Amino acid sequence: MSKDRNKERFQLELEFVQMLSNPQYLHWLAQEGYFNKPEFVNYLNYLQYWKKEEYSKFIMFPYCLAILDLLQHKEFRDSLANNDFALYVHKKQFNHWKYYRYSKNRNLKTNF
Repeated sequence: MSKDRNKERFQLELEFVQMLSNPQYLHWLAQEGYFNKPEFVNYLNYLQYWKKEEYSKFIMFPYCLAILDLLQHKEFRDSLANNDFALYVHKKQFNHWKYYRYSKNRNLKTNF
């Protein structure tokens, strides 16, 4: 594979992996039946290489790696077809970001 093709593949896979942090996109994938296709499920498994340090350093939304882990489970993939479940995932994600930042800032203040 040429250098340009490798770079393009890297960029496309990076973008796709990060899109996994969007619960509405996950819901759309489930509604469109992607999670029922063995080749797509295999692709999700293949993408786990992004968890390695040499690749994960390029990820801007690390939550996508946790979602990538969850997508390895059929029950989670099936649940994403339900809009209420996708909203639940979104709320959990929002609360994590909201309180993690608060907790992190609070810990920084107490450590000085």
